[in-house]
Amino acid sequence: MNVIRRFALIVMSILAALVLIPPTAFALNNSAKVPILLYHSWVRSGCTQATNQSIGLEADLELLYQQGYTVVPVYWLAKWAVGDLDGSYLPDKVVGITFDDGENGDWYDTFSNGCYTKSFYNVLKDFKNLHPNLPWYSPHAASFVIASPVARDIISPGTMTDEWWNAAQQSGLMEIYNHSTDHDHNAIQGPILEPNTHFSKGQRTGVFLAVGGYKNGNWNGAADFSRTSTYETADAEVRGAANYISSKIGVWPDLFAYPYGGYTSYLVYTYFPNFWSEHQTYAAFSTDPLYVTRSSNRFALGRFVRGRDWSDGAGLQQILVNSGQ
Repeated sequence: MNVIRRFALIVMSILAALVLIPPTAFALNNSAKVPILLYHSWVRSGCTQATNQSIGLEADLELLYQQGYTVVPVYWLAKWAVGDLDGSYLPDKVVGITFDDGENGDWYDTFSNGCYTKSFYNVLKDFKNLHPNLPWYSPHAASFVIASPVARDIISPGTMTDEWWNAAQQSGLMEIYNHSTDHDHNAIQGPILEPNTHFSKGQRTGVFLAVGGYKNGNWNGAADFSRTSTYETADAEVRGAANYISSKIGVWPDLFAYPYGGYTSYLVYTYFPNFWSEHQTYAAFSTDPLYVTRSSNRFALGRFVRGRDWSDGAGLQQILVNSGQ
């Protein structure tokens, strides 16, 4: 189902683009360096940070538009990096946008501490309406969400629900992907388990919703996803999370974003490539400030983080200039 859906999406995009966009606007150079941008919708820390991210996304989208960049689905950029999609089927200047953690601010406008914050979804929608000449698939963003309801409620009570995931998946502006079962978050301080926690290796029966994986001899979260270095913990955090997310959105979330950007050689070189038939994750993203290229490792694709790697238009402009597109 997921493969068919994505194949149809790509085919329709190509046909639409060939009709709507002049040929000169096409052909991403296969030697290009593509930036993928990361935004957070942190509601739990007060409105200031979340508002800055939302306002920043609005400004960044306009800057990208004025500079001739097209915001394309991140899945397409992963396919291009792997070599499954040729650059001739993409615009010549492209960028990807991602959101991490799955705060409700990805989808809902919020009002907190006297401050109104527009959701990332409404930022995308308003930008789309403002620029009706954009191709139908742009702008588009990937929202990486934490699976376990118990973990989400411990990390940020009431602000990380999952009832909006399916609507986002169907919106045409966002898709929902995997950000692990529990984020190995340091707010989790105990072996709190939900029912139906076990499934056999190689099977997708049951939904693993453990809160706090057994890592380094304890069950506590550590704000350090690089502790995920065995099959058991990787399978729980990746496939277990995908099980739950797919039950909410109806498709398998085949992109993964490492919590805290942390990954190990085991995840990149053993678990993801060798157990694909189980987890079916096409690509994984870190927070290393690296451009995505045809030589990138598909399970360690880099991203630039707003607030760390750039905080204003000049900073984003420099990222674009350095990409050489």
